[in-house]
Amino acid sequence: MCRAVIKKVQDLIPQKPLVLDEIPVMTGDDYLERIDLLLALGEKEGASHLIVYGDREHYSNIEYLTGFDPRFEEALLVLSRGKKPIIFLGNEGMDYAGIIPYDIQKEQYSTFSLSGQFRKEADLAKLFSTAGISSSSTVGVIGWKVFTELDFAAYRNSYDLPYFIMDNLISVAGASNLFNATHLMTGNEGVRHQLSAKELVLCEIAGTKASRNVLRVLQNLKPDVSELEASAYFQIDGAPLSTHPNVNFGVKNVCYGVASPTQSKRLELGENVSVGLAYRRSQIHKAGVYARDAGDLCQEYAAAVENQFKAYFCAVAKWYETVKIGITGGEVYNAVEGVLGDLTKFGVGLNPGHLSHTDEWTNSMFNKGNQARIRSGLSLQCDIIAVLPEPRLFIHVEDSLVIGDEKMRDEIKSMAPCAWERIATRQKFMREVLNINISDDILPTSDLQGLFFPYMADLNTIYTME
Repeated sequence: MCRAVIKKVQDLIPQKPLVLDEIPVMTGDDYLERIDLLLALGEKEGASHLIVYGDREHYSNIEYLTGFDPRFEEALLVLSRGKKPIIFLGNEGMDYAGIIPYDIQKEQYSTFSLSGQFRKEADLAKLFSTAGISSSSTVGVIGWKVFTELDFAAYRNSYDLPYFIMDNLISVAGASNLFNATHLMTGNEGVRHQLSAKELVLCEIAGTKASRNVLRVLQNLKPDVSELEASAYFQIDGAPLSTHPNVNFGVKNVCYGVASPTQSKRLELGENVSVGLAYRRSQIHKAGVYARDAGDLCQEYAAAVENQFKAYFCAVAKWYETVKIGITGGEVYNAVEGVLGDLTKFGVGLNPGHLSHTDEWTNSMFNKGNQARIRSGLSLQCDIIAVLPEPRLFIHVEDSLVIGDEKMRDEIKSMAPCAWERIATRQKFMREVLNINISDDILPTSDLQGLFFPYMADLNTIYTME
């Protein structure tokens, strides 16, 4: 039986230096290797061509294959074996796509540009034909959302690309020659869940920065500070974010889940708080109650800290102790359910964890009966969101991590020794301070890994396993 206790500690996870010189640089060869892997998966399903869609919100698939992310416009990447990749771009994308570090054919399609900009005459159907697509092609269409039979009966022939793109594609290739291939990118076995050591180091850098920024906000919370004023302590640099930053006070604002900070709401002692930030490749979020000890809380909240909060931390600990290479997502789900019971009764409405990358949630294997297995090269989020029904309280301990086998771990040590030192320090803290017996496969990327503060006005008070 899991048992958690409240404990005082001298320090949190020691903050080992962040050495920005260790940030890996993706080369043209790295991207071409990814394209080759994707084409191989497509060919197994009969595809002669793959079309990858991207826009401002759904940039990650194209970015993964090119290093280019559409910042204002739509874009389409067309891939086929033995041919130079082709990318269709709006007006502003034509210059920005110069960052792609390999030989690629750029075609301007001004309809992808923002409203009111000039239009260079172009025919999308002709562009598809130029890329070699015809009625004899078999085209895998990659959007951003993986559909299943629970979404549509004909999910293999359902698409999330804008209608005008699909209309032109169908006119050239024929509807019967198309299939939804998004799973090749972000399905549980997709290429974006087969990350290299370089990518895992980038995840670690992002997790280090995001967790330290979240900690800085937590350290500077004080009564009567506004949500917006507190958010200034994130001190974000110019690296792109993957979600909107969260700083919320009071159960109403906190339970919105994804709300941005306001100037009107000010922090009061004893109330629900949440703080979260995501750079691409890492989301860190902590939610609980702002108090120095139980004396700052109403009777119902004090009882929740002693009971439901402890049970929640036990579930987080069980999640970490279950995750390792070879375990299925369904087994992890069962382990969490074994601690909390019916997850919906504990207010857990989403999966207890998910796969992640440059977009914060790519997919999740953590659902009942899921047979997908954890393997080396995954980027994950421990993410068990609970909204207690009585008393109504939002509690959350979300941290990023990556999975690496011995070979992967050796590559990371060699490539980025400072990043590895941070990972090893976090592993030691989890095992020796939190008493969470994690596998060597778990490579923590957050300085707040697994930390749940029962009283968020005293960050030296934490939960540990007994």
